[in-house]
This record gives sequence, C-alpha cells and structure tokens, in this order.
Amino acid sequence: MEIAFPVPGYTMLSVLGSGGFSTVYRALQESIGREVAVKIDHRILLDEADRARFRAEVRAAGQVSGHPNVIDIHDAGITVDGRAYLVMELCPAGSLADYLRQHGPLPPDRVLDIGVAIADALAAAHRYGVVHRDVKPANVLYDRYGHPELADFGLAARYDPTTESMSTLEVLTPAYAAPEMFWSRRPTPAVDVYGLSATLYALLSGRPPRWPLAEANPTDAEIAALHSAPIPGIEGVPDAVITVLRAGMAREPEKRLPTAGALRDALRAARDTVGNSTDRISDPGAPGADHDLADQPTARLPRLRPIVRGES
Repeated sequence: MEIAFPVPGYTMLSVLGSGGFSTVYRALQESIGREVAVKIDHRILLDEADRARFRAEVRAAGQVSGHPNVIDIHDAGITVDGRAYLVMELCPAGSLADYLRQHGPLPPDRVLDIGVAIADALAAAHRYGVVHRDVKPANVLYDRYGHPELADFGLAARYDPTTESMSTLEVLTPAYAAPEMFWSRRPTPAVDVYGLSATLYALLSGRPPRWPLAEANPTDAEIAALHSAPIPGIEGVPDAVITVLRAGMAREPEKRLPTAGALRDALRAARDTVGNSTDRISDPGAPGADHDLADQPTARLPRLRPIVRGES
C-alpha cells in the first residue's frame, strides 16, 4: 500500500538526503508543476509554544530568503503528526561538501567569490536578527544557474525549547562550530563569522581547520585543545587570504572580525589581490569555472560572479 506524502499538495519524487534530525525530499509541487526540495524534521513539536517558535523562526528565515545568495523558501508548515517542514528551492547541482568529496579543494579566486557572496547573505540575515548557527560546506548549495546559496535557515537553527533561543550541541557540526557554541553561550552573529571562515578554509585545504576529520566526535577537553591550536597556512594560498580567515576564526568572539559585513569586505579586498595574480589556478570543473552550463553535466558549474548587495 502506497503511503501518502505527509505534506499536502506535493508528490514525493525521491529522497535527496537523510540525517539524524531531518529528511530532504525531491518533490513535485502539484499546483504549478514545479520541482522543489521538501525538508521534514524527524522531531515532534510537542506543544503550541514550540509551534509558535517554529513559525516565528520561519517568518524570519522567509525575510532572509529574499537575498540572492540564500535559498528561497516557498512554504512551511507542520504535518498532521506534528513535524515541522520547509518547502524550498531545489538546487540540483548539490553542495560544496559534495564537490569537496568528489574533486578536492577549490582555487583561491573561486573560494573568495563564494565567501563574498555568502558573507553578504549572512550580513543581511543578521540585520533581521537571524543567526544561522550551522554554516558549513554542506549548507552552501548551487542553484541551476550557478549561484552559491546558503541553505538551512530555520530548521537547522532549531531552538532548544528549555532555553528559548539557546542553541543545543546536538545540532552543531563540531568542525565548523565556533568555540562559544560549546560554552553554553547564547549564539550571536560572531558564530556565523567563524562558521563561514572555517568553511572557506576547508574549501581551500580540503579539510576543516584544526580538525582531524570533519566526522570526528571529540571530547570536551579535545575540543578546547583544538580551538586553542594555531591555524596553519595552506600551500598555494596567499598569506592575505589566510590572514582574513584567521581573523574570522579567533577563539574569543570579541577578537574576531566584528561582523559578517566586515568579513565580506576583507574577503573582497583579498579577492582583488588574488585576482591580480598571474599564477591563478584554473579548474574547469570547479564551482564558478568558465563554461556553458548547457553543455556540462549538473556537477559542473558555470563562472557567474556572485550577486551581492553593494557591488556592481
């Protein structure tokens, strides 16, 4: 017997991915014949207070989704059995985590393009009072036109009902999480500055900074030691780029670059330096490389400059 898809008005086409807290489906929006991604949380919203918090976070995430480098949220709701769901833009080209697994590190100019775009998206989110809290390569997707877009506003930043907006350790990705996320502090925009800086470092080096493995599950003592370790340079990456990323990953939040906008501007300045270099690495299969999307498989992405506010 076929089981009906739990979100009315959508037909499930396939499972895109599943983790400990949610499953993402490729689905058909029946009313207009559009393919979308539907993310359904595995956890149950137990009472009306939980549901109200979810709706408030979704409304904030919906405001942010108007930015050109943030995944569009088309709809949201709660299933009959009490699970939260989001209906989002489908990004068939996959994530930067997928690219890293398949191809390894990206060249500096591509990474800086991505960083400028996503930092601008975070700056817009912070203006709305929204902190992402889980910036990592798996949450940067490419749309069908080759634009990098930040995903997982909303369900990825699920609240802990016992502490209002305090984040819980269970939703963190330790390799990309700021140190204060392990200190039971209320998350601030500084955690996103750290997360994006760690993400860009991983795109350049092939692995997250300070971390032996992205999948590692260290103890509290090991986490403290890792966050105190120096951040090494990366062969072939200009010192100016590493300096910016180190400033974005300072252990103490108050010693980091102060805002996502400041990180964006510093990355833009570093990008200009790299752009003037005569020994830039060229990878025709890398996200942002020059070629025609129509002539390439989905995994190969065109060179389209990131669309960011304040830049012509």
